[in-house]
Amino acid sequence: MKNMSYALTTNQARAQVKDITRRLGWWNVKPGDLIQQVVKGMGLKKGEKIQKIHVIEVLEAKPEPLFCLTEYPNYGLLEVRREGFPNMTPSNFIDMFCKSHNGCTPTTEVNRIVFRYVDRRPECDCCKTDNWYIDSGDVIRCQFCRREFLSAFPQWAR
Repeated sequence: MKNMSYALTTNQARAQVKDITRRLGWWNVKPGDLIQQVVKGMGLKKGEKIQKIHVIEVLEAKPEPLFCLTEYPNYGLLEVRREGFPNMTPSNFIDMFCKSHNGCTPTTEVNRIVFRYVDRRPECDCCKTDNWYIDSGDVIRCQFCRREFLSAFPQWAR
């Protein structure tokens, strides 16, 4: 099973509030592939180990230029939310993506990968729900009791 880095969206992946990822590579990925999400896959210092997050299953993968997020505003808002950034505009998402990927521009064709988590989302102890959301301060919280995800599950913060 291949490892896929989620360095920019580690908390979103841990809380399973993200079900789409955009990549400049991964062109050979196909529906049914299982992938291990990791915090960081390359550039580990001596003695550092890969930190696993979750196993995901690819549902769909297709090329798409980044500017589609702003070209179709309703689509862009939904996609940015599914990427784990509900408080970000599509333009802000494109800017962030391009700044974090060398040589990327809004016209760059990226691989849009839709996936599902193989393991279940953790349930909040106080209300036994797995409905997490990201508040206006980009904090992941339980939908019902509003408890912060990483406070409820400190083991996921590693």
